[in-house]
Amino acid sequence: MRRWIGALAAAIALAWWAVAGSGGAEPPRMSGAGRLYAVAVTLDRATTGAIAADVRVEEGGAPARNVESVSVSAAMPGMGHVTPEVAAHRAGAGHFVARGEFFAMAGEWQLTIRVRGPSGSEVSTVNVTIEREKP
Repeated sequence: MRRWIGALAAAIALAWWAVAGSGGAEPPRMSGAGRLYAVAVTLDRATTGAIAADVRVEEGGAPARNVESVSVSAAMPGMGHVTPEVAAHRAGAGHFVARGEFFAMAGEWQLTIRVRGPSGSEVSTVNVTIEREKP
C-alpha cells in the first residue's frame, strides 16, 4: 500500500511539474506532406516578434539526411502580408531551425516551408493562428 501511495504521489508531482513548468499552452505544432517530403514544424511560441521555427523533414518515413536546404516564410492572405524567406540552419539529420520575425501582426497566417534536396524541391504550407506578443 505504501508503494502505491508513493507511486501516486510521484505521478501527481510529475504531472504538476509538467503543467506548471510548461508556462501555459503547448507550442503550436503543424505538419504537412508532399510527394517528396513530410515536414513537421514547431514554433517556440505563437506570437509576433522574433521566434524560432523547429522544422523536422522526413523522406520515406525517416529523417531526410540529404536535404540541401530548408527555408521558412509566412503569409497573411487576409491582409496581403508576406515575409521574406528565412534560411534554416541544420541542427541534425532532417532537423532544421529558422529564427526570425515571421508574423507582423496577430491573426491567421500560412507558414511556408521550402525543402530542397537531391530528390527535388518542394513547398509545404501549414496554417497557424498568431497572438499578440506578450510583454
